Amino acid sequence: MKKFMIVVLVVLSFSLPLKAFGPTFGIRGGMDMQIFGNGTSESEWWPSFGALAELNLPLMPISFRGDVGYAFHTEEDVTSSDLSIIVSGKYSISPPLSPIGFYLGVGPGFHLLKVGDLDSKSYFGAHVYAGLDLKMGLNVFVEGGYGMIFPDEGSWSQVVVRGGMRL
Repeated sequence: MKKFMIVVLVVLSFSLPLKAFGPTFGIRGGMDMQIFGNGTSESEWWPSFGALAELNLPLMPISFRGDVGYAFHTEEDVTSSDLSIIVSGKYSISPPLSPIGFYLGVGPGFHLLKVGDLDSKSYFGAHVYAGLDLKMGLNVFVEGGYGMIFPDEGSWSQVVVRGGMRL
């Protein structure tokens, strides 16, 4: 029985596509609502774009994702920007061979905020997101999420709506 199980595992591992063992890459774009609260709450939608890499664990619904993004906003000749790096764990809820998949993710983030000509400030945050994968040829996704960033004073949070494609 032990030899049979070893043979089954070896055959199964060679039958998996090689891309299941490597990372997948993607691009994304969308809108990030920046909610700043320093006594009064101000919220603005900032366009954002970025790139992501995912390392999928074969035959498991768990993957690890790295996301680098850039969001910006210009008002009265003052440009604000947020460069973010988010590392998260992702759990897929649907079967792996289904053309439509749902997923949930959560993880920490690092943000570099720059407002006008002032020096950049760095902050840490926590992020959660949920999304829908459409694996019908183009492998596109749409997702929404929430991030809470921890500045020295006041409060800062984000609501994100994004779409993209995994390559």
